[in-house]
Amino acid sequence: MVDRFLFSGLRQDGRRPKELRLIECEMGVEPGADGSAVWHQGNTVVYATVQGPKESTFRSRNQTGRAQISVEFFLAPFSGSDRRVRSRFDRRNKEIAQALQQTLQTAIVGEQFPRSQISININVVQADGGVRSAAMNAATLALVDAGIPMHDFVACCSAGFLQDTAVLDPNSSEEGAAGGGPGGSASPDLPVALFPASGEISLLQLGSQLPCEKLADLMQLASEGCQQIAALMRECVTKHVASRLRSRETVTRTD
Repeated sequence: MVDRFLFSGLRQDGRRPKELRLIECEMGVEPGADGSAVWHQGNTVVYATVQGPKESTFRSRNQTGRAQISVEFFLAPFSGSDRRVRSRFDRRNKEIAQALQQTLQTAIVGEQFPRSQISININVVQADGGVRSAAMNAATLALVDAGIPMHDFVACCSAGFLQDTAVLDPNSSEEGAAGGGPGGSASPDLPVALFPASGEISLLQLGSQLPCEKLADLMQLASEGCQQIAALMRECVTKHVASRLRSRETVTRTD
């Protein structure tokens, strides 16, 4: 079995078990969209755009009294090592899109936009683990950029096991580590999304079997990662708003 740790308990990429990868994010990257964002987490890169609110195309759902959220998720064929071409209707893409849609639907204050639709498009251009988490975080920032009111951020992070050690934010090689889980089982991946202010969990998925006594520790670790990511998201929003205000001041002075 390949040793997934280096000296002093460090992982292959030099991180400690409870350390996030380097995260960089930016809002307003697509001028043609109502809202947009890019999320870099390690070597994983995700772009998200938002259109709306606009008139709903789902007439049968117009009487719900709240905005309907539609999500399209696309994993570029060049984003990973398998180079597999997946359509937007691929089963895995649809499953991820549905999970994102259900989670974001609970976060958005949809009652302010009855009989309307908000469309979210997510494109993964580089996948190196934590794709669902990066997609959720990018979509959240794109919604904020579009001015869509939300109850709170949706911060998402994953955790897993390597040789019986809980690790935060695993990359693709760690997610696919054979025998990396407790007792030599397949390495589990646990994405968790929560509302940072209340700590309420809005998404919890488990990709493989995990002993019940290990679940609580893994959830706690992922939740701590979510709070760290939420702080980075707030910082990103603050910088974006400050930049927009400076731009308006410059235009006003020019006029």
